[in-house]
Amino acid sequence: MGRLLHAAGFSLQAPRKMMAGQAQHPDRDAQFHYIAARTAAAQAAHQPVISVDAKKKALIGRFKTGGQEGPPVGQPERVQVYDFRSLAEGKATPYGLDDLSRNAGGVTVGSDHDTAPCACGRRNSNAG
Repeated sequence: MGRLLHAAGFSLQAPRKMMAGQAQHPDRDAQFHYIAARTAAAQAAHQPVISVDAKKKALIGRFKTGGQEGPPVGQPERVQVYDFRSLAEGKATPYGLDDLSRNAGGVTVGSDHDTAPCACGRRNSNAG
């Protein structure tokens, strides 16, 4: 079967990310100019300017990640073979908070699915 598929012009290939989804919003450039102007005005008035950015949720546990470490030769970190959610201790959302005026910031890990409450240290409530 493999030879027949190859002869017909098929081959094993990894998927390639090429589809960007919907077209860019027509006012996107204007939005960035507006934000830049507000940022400059606040900094000129010596007001704090912060930027909050949430990253992709990650499973908590012994799972393979994209980073690298330097353990002794022949002693790589042992991690799960599969990254099933059922093997995880939970899920976490890393987010960054930057003070643009002071060029300072940090990364924290939260458990809320929504960036704003996570960054502000609030929990969602049904109290309104």
